[in-house]
Amino acid sequence: MPTTPRLDPAARESVWKAVCAIVYEHMRAGRAVRLPGLGCFCFDSREQFKGNFGWQRTQRPVLALSQQFLVQHGLKRESDRDEAGVKAGGAQPIFFEDVAARAGVSKDLARACVAATLRTDGVKAGASESAALIMGPWGVLRATK
Repeated sequence: MPTTPRLDPAARESVWKAVCAIVYEHMRAGRAVRLPGLGCFCFDSREQFKGNFGWQRTQRPVLALSQQFLVQHGLKRESDRDEAGVKAGGAQPIFFEDVAARAGVSKDLARACVAATLRTDGVKAGASESAALIMGPWGVLRATK
């Protein structure tokens, strides 16, 4: 059975910071972005009637986890309504070439670092009541069962 070489923690941190910066830039510009292996950072858009003030549209950022991530880590959605209102259409994928360029590493190392980070946090989320993924400028993304 082949073993995965141990990744340098500094490289993993640098790569994850680059991923977070890319997600932040896309979301700040109002564009959804998809991180392969995790899901789509997109917007939950809702319209609500405010009486004399008419209709008000609100958008809040959300992470719609991919089915692949949920299955791999023994997680499940609360309900089908979790996806209601989420605008994920047209989400641009994060390209590992961009991540690698920002982090100053190779594309393969960037891909391996992201996979290792997602695997580690996914296992934590699947094994415990909660997990946290540090998302740079966005703060901490918390997942609870």
